[in-house]
Amino acid sequence: MKQQRQIRTSELISWQELIKEKAPLPAGLTSQDALIRYTITPVKLPGTQTVIGTLIFGDIVNGNSDIVQKTVETFQDVGYSAVYLYDPKNKQFSLATAFEKTELRDSNFNTPLPPNTSILKQAVEAQGQPVAERGYLNDHSYTLAAKALPNNNGDEVAVLFYGDPELGLNRILKDSLMLQLSLSLMVLGIVGMVAGVIAEAITKPIKRLQKVTQQFASGNYHARVDSLSKDEVGELGSYFNEMAGNIATHQQGLQEKTEMFRFLAELSSTQTLDPLALERWFYQGLEGAKSLVKLDRLFIYCFDQDDRGQVKYEALGAGFTSVLEQEDHIEMVPATLLQELQVNLSTEEWTIEQLDAITEDSEYRESLEALQVKEQLIIPIFNLDFGQKKFVSVYFTLN
Repeated sequence: MKQQRQIRTSELISWQELIKEKAPLPAGLTSQDALIRYTITPVKLPGTQTVIGTLIFGDIVNGNSDIVQKTVETFQDVGYSAVYLYDPKNKQFSLATAFEKTELRDSNFNTPLPPNTSILKQAVEAQGQPVAERGYLNDHSYTLAAKALPNNNGDEVAVLFYGDPELGLNRILKDSLMLQLSLSLMVLGIVGMVAGVIAEAITKPIKRLQKVTQQFASGNYHARVDSLSKDEVGELGSYFNEMAGNIATHQQGLQEKTEMFRFLAELSSTQTLDPLALERWFYQGLEGAKSLVKLDRLFIYCFDQDDRGQVKYEALGAGFTSVLEQEDHIEMVPATLLQELQVNLSTEEWTIEQLDAITEDSEYRESLEALQVKEQLIIPIFNLDFGQKKFVSVYFTLN
């Protein structure tokens, strides 16, 4: 009433004083002091600050399991909570209320601490500061915490106590470990999938390049690497395509030259042909040779018994004028060159630039340039009907 404000305090009331008040008591509270949580509110005269009385509310803690049960349920829903009374004169402790909930969800009420528990004394000596230690309750290890509760005069009258079972702590650690293990497995799975995708992205082009290389090595010179990427493997595939193209071109050139020389060998072979068969054979052979070696124009210059010659057979590509329609193709092979060939047989091909070393006949060179001849090959053909050898000059016109 002097302070003119509300006061909250916990006081230890003796059993004799409770009897005098004849207040309704909780079941089981007999012959012992009671811990009461008081709320004292001053009542003032309306319109003034004069206190004319007090409103007192008291909550008996003894046997009130709701207080400690709510404490356990607020934390892990497993543990031990209790309130102990403290007699400052005798320095003894007595249980006011307690609640325990085990791992198996069994509820135990008013279970006291073991007699040798020293944490209650430590809490009183700490004067309001919390203390903690490890101990045992019902053969289970607990992490214990306690704090002394003073009255309005500052004297310790009770101790609030809480025990957290280490089984609960182990469960927390186990749950944390399982969570970490699950996350680790998940991360490993994701890493494995990413590694698989990366490995597939790397090995798939390499396998495709290996397959194409095997096909090319087996004789498929048209095999190429498609879907080239922009990385190192794609660059390697591009180089392979370039190499394969060069090899295929070279191989095709070799085949063409082989077929050409086979044709020329047949052309120069000793056989007796009648004029009609010879003419048919020349026309068919020229067309085949022109297609084979991809020439623009190929014609044959034949000689008669007087060593006079003229163009008689021609295979012509599109866009070129026929030599047969021109009149200046007579005597295209100079007499000096013909005489040399009659003495020294040769199947060597000559370019226009090489003719200067063979003959000094400028008209011969000019006639070849006029017909757009790039290379010339002269081979002998034997006609046994005449009893002597004759020659045919094969001219190649290339772009």
